[in-house]
Amino acid sequence: MRQYLCFLFLLVNKLLRRPKKQADKNAVLVIQTAKMGDAVLSLYFIETLKNRYQKVYVLSSAPNREIYEMSSAVTEFFEYKPNEKSPSEMTRTWEKVKAAAGEPSDVVVLQPSFPAMFIALRFTSARSHLLMFYEAGFSSRLFSLLFDDVAVDYGKKKTVEYYLDFTCISEKGDMKNYDSVRPGIKPVSGLTSVESEPGVFSIGLSIKTANPMKELPAESFAAFIRLLKNSYHDKPFALYLFGSEAEYAENEAFIKTYLQDVTVKNLCGKAALSQIPALMAKLDAFVSVDTALSYMADIAGIPVLNIAGPCDAGRQSPLGKNVVVITSSLSCAPCFTTGRSTYQCRRGDQACLREITPETIFRKFIQLIQSSR
Repeated sequence: MRQYLCFLFLLVNKLLRRPKKQADKNAVLVIQTAKMGDAVLSLYFIETLKNRYQKVYVLSSAPNREIYEMSSAVTEFFEYKPNEKSPSEMTRTWEKVKAAAGEPSDVVVLQPSFPAMFIALRFTSARSHLLMFYEAGFSSRLFSLLFDDVAVDYGKKKTVEYYLDFTCISEKGDMKNYDSVRPGIKPVSGLTSVESEPGVFSIGLSIKTANPMKELPAESFAAFIRLLKNSYHDKPFALYLFGSEAEYAENEAFIKTYLQDVTVKNLCGKAALSQIPALMAKLDAFVSVDTALSYMADIAGIPVLNIAGPCDAGRQSPLGKNVVVITSSLSCAPCFTTGRSTYQCRRGDQACLREITPETIFRKFIQLIQSSR
């Protein structure tokens, strides 16, 4: 009921209220309320925006702050709190952004959540743009009627390509040439966690995700690492595990359980999120389940092997040229998309990941390395 009352308020506000001040034609506000992987991918879109706008503001959740602040295209970041969903709380967020950024000429919502749409529509002087997923529910579709410009993600191409359907992008360009809009990352110094030595082949790994349904069985990942060790038995190589500080203990347990005779450096939580791409740039390759870290490795410009499993790689996956994605052949996959997050396997056995053998991962890894030379 509260959402429908808000809809009526915004409708009346849109029809009757006159803008109190002229919008800043050189400013755009991007609202992204999704998780880290989506935030990393949105950096490509933000890179295109800086060609038209002098100021690119971003409103997103606290975990995404470092992701956006590492981009040289972002002027200022504002924090959105997902648990604040009452009209008064959302209005305070809008007032905070407006006080600092003024009235941008365009407001772009990349995730059709109720708070994001409400805040965007409070900017009455701005043209409002919304990315709508075809899986969206009734309330999201209802609020979309209040937006000036709606791009619908029908799942026929990459979600980031639908961003170019927004009318605020004056030149459509070719979003498939992702290297031309690779996000500019601010340089960082003092990174010593990865030793970039001549002749040493350095491989980054990520085995954990915020959603366990996307994780490859630990024994499969360990078997793949052993295949790597056997392949490089006469050559110097180094392995590095990446992840959050909260995942450090789990990765340590993984090493002690499966890899006691393999030298692996656990870097979980050892670097700030904003430093990760610069750290990864020292690697020769990165192997990961579908997580934000695989997208960061792609931004760093290194070869990436992404194990998609239940995820819809057709809509969301690393975008660079040196990327290999392993998908499932099961009829029930993919069940996890940008428009529909799943946290429990309908079959109950995560067969889409269990069918991906260590030998398959190793074979795809060799193909990746050979094709990227």
